Amino acid sequence: MTALADSYKLEINFPTSASFGNALLLDDAASGLLDTGKLGGDAWADVTSDIQQITASKGRSRQLDTFQSSTLSFTLKNNARGYDPTNTAGIYFGGLVPRRPIRFTTNSTYVFYGWIDDININYDQPTNSVVTMSCVDAFSVLASISIQLRIMSNGQRADLRIAEVLALPEVGSPVTTSLEIANETLGDDTIAEGTTVLDYLQQINRSEQGYLFVAGDGTLTFYARNTALAFGVASAPVFVDSAPAIGEFRYTAISVQFGTELLYNRIVTQNTEGGTAQTAENLTSQSDYLVRTLAINDMLLQTDAQALGIANYLLAKYDTPQFRYDSVTVSMSGLSTADQNTLLGIEIADIVQVKRTFAVGTPLVVSKYASVEGISHSITLTEHTIVFNLSTSTDITNLRLDNALFGLLDSSTLGF
Repeated sequence: MTALADSYKLEINFPTSASFGNALLLDDAASGLLDTGKLGGDAWADVTSDIQQITASKGRSRQLDTFQSSTLSFTLKNNARGYDPTNTAGIYFGGLVPRRPIRFTTNSTYVFYGWIDDININYDQPTNSVVTMSCVDAFSVLASISIQLRIMSNGQRADLRIAEVLALPEVGSPVTTSLEIANETLGDDTIAEGTTVLDYLQQINRSEQGYLFVAGDGTLTFYARNTALAFGVASAPVFVDSAPAIGEFRYTAISVQFGTELLYNRIVTQNTEGGTAQTAENLTSQSDYLVRTLAINDMLLQTDAQALGIANYLLAKYDTPQFRYDSVTVSMSGLSTADQNTLLGIEIADIVQVKRTFAVGTPLVVSKYASVEGISHSITLTEHTIVFNLSTSTDITNLRLDNALFGLLDSSTLGF
């Protein structure tokens, strides 16, 4: 691993056996209560020393995309066939199967928690071998669970609807949750037989226009629309292209987008249960940029007025092209532990600032605040880089009264 090797820990949860862990722990609740049939259990195996490379990603590329399952892929040395499921002499024999829990931390901060999805082995004669394991998070589990036919309560807040769905008997509570109080109330929706849990949760989130994702520690997290971008603004990390000051981080690359990727000047929203299509549009923008339509026709809101409110909200965000920093790449190498922890602590929906300096032209510095939409890690034997996918938004740039960054009265801080 890199110079940060001591701070990495990759662990796989295996069943205990005669060769691994403690097959019987007397009076242990998981591994050995007598007269209960519990004569074994599970234990975490630290496989960090065999790592060759790791990649991890979570979130989405940009706003309006749907959050997908986080992924982790890693390659381990397998010359001694320690990770070969056919090796009956292997210490983990019998446990090298899909759906085993896995966790990966750096500086004791969770980067990923989930389950093994696929195990691939490569052999290079005569004795060289590596195994690559691909892993998924709780979203993948929720995508495999179907909901039975059910009518949900009228007037229920979006966060409470999420909690009720996750508490259904057929779901079995496979995840821990952190749910913010939602802005929107939902109607008495009928969930069709066979609808997957993940599809329905994402439909709820579209109706709120919040953030629904799995955090690094495996927690299913929901941020309401008006609170999604309110976290971390007082101490937003700053990415710069020059010598960094305290609280700043030098980036190795940034990318910019300035086009129609997120340009919509006609928004159409509609509730699924007897709703009428609601339209919000900016005629000036349509004249300048032609008509760009965004339609969301599966909302679960209680009233058409709420659907129109969402349409107006989205129109205000996307009716004009924005110059935005699309991604920023940073290296963990050479950073202090405190700075590493700051970068590792950045989560989906947090706010960061990106600055680009120029030798000529006006202005000489172009600075933008942005919300984090996706995070990717690439770790090899010599390097660890992090890529943050970003979205600049009117949620950030508008005036916020008494906000430390975006709205102190009697000062020049009146938005950005």
